[in-house]
Amino acid sequence: MGSLFTSSNGAEITGIPNGAVELDFMAGTVTLPDGTVSNMNKNLNDLGVNQCNSIGVWCSDADATIQIGSAISLSDHQLSHVVNNYGFSTVRINIPNNSTPDASNQIFFMASTDGQLEIQLHLKFIITL
Repeated sequence: MGSLFTSSNGAEITGIPNGAVELDFMAGTVTLPDGTVSNMNKNLNDLGVNQCNSIGVWCSDADATIQIGSAISLSDHQLSHVVNNYGFSTVRINIPNNSTPDASNQIFFMASTDGQLEIQLHLKFIITL
């Protein structure tokens, strides 16, 4: 079984202003648009590996664009996305300027070094707008 990555306490991240949220799995950091940096529960450097292989992302703004690594961009008006069997070490979540309500966005993510991430059923408990 692979390693699971999420926020430091496993909870969603709230109060996010519009802009880009940067997830750096190598360093294990989350950088919000206002420059605030927090740690993930672990990082790839400490594990001695260089990529995650699956991810689930939920964002409270369906117009957000999610860029996984350098090749996958998702902008399909959905709140949740799961990508399996794709190697990456960074994710960018772009929350648009027309987001409503402004500065109150939320994200939740889980990533794994395993190729499959089966979290579709688990995401429903955090969708409380």
